[in-house]
Amino acid sequence: MRFAVLAASGALALTVSACQSTQPAGVTRVWTTGRVSLENLSVAQDSELRLGFYVPPFAVDCTPRGDVAIHVLQEPAHGAVSVVETQDFAEGNRASTDPRAKCLTQKRRGYLVKYKPAKGYVGEDVIVLDIIATNGFSVRRNITAHVR
Repeated sequence: MRFAVLAASGALALTVSACQSTQPAGVTRVWTTGRVSLENLSVAQDSELRLGFYVPPFAVDCTPRGDVAIHVLQEPAHGAVSVVETQDFAEGNRASTDPRAKCLTQKRRGYLVKYKPAKGYVGEDVIVLDIIATNGFSVRRNITAHVR
C-alpha cells in the first residue's frame, strides 16, 4: 500500500472529481451507498488517464481547512498511479446559493491523481483509492481502467 503526503488540522467539506454530474466520453460512474464508487474508465494505449483532482476542504471564504490524503490501496498490475501536488480548479457541484460555489472558480492547491498503462498494454487494470479529508469524510474509488 502507498499513500501520498498529507496532514493538517481543521476541515469542512471535500470536493472530489467523482462528484461531477457531467462525465467525459468513455466514463461511466455508478455510485453506491457508503461513499464507495464503482467506476469504468477508458484510456487509449500509451496515454495517461486523469483519475481526479482532490482539494483540501475549504471554508465559506474559500480558505483551506485541513488537508486530504490519497491512499493507493491497490496498485494497477499493468501500469502506474501518480499523485502530484499542483494548482488547478476544484471539481464538483455546488448550488449557486451555496456560498462556497465561488471557490470552484478559483485555482486551488490540491492533488492530481493519474494512471498510465504500461507501454503496449491492452486490457483491463484495476486501481483502488481511498480519499480521506481531515474532517473524516472519505470516498473509496474502485476503478477498472479499460486500456484500448
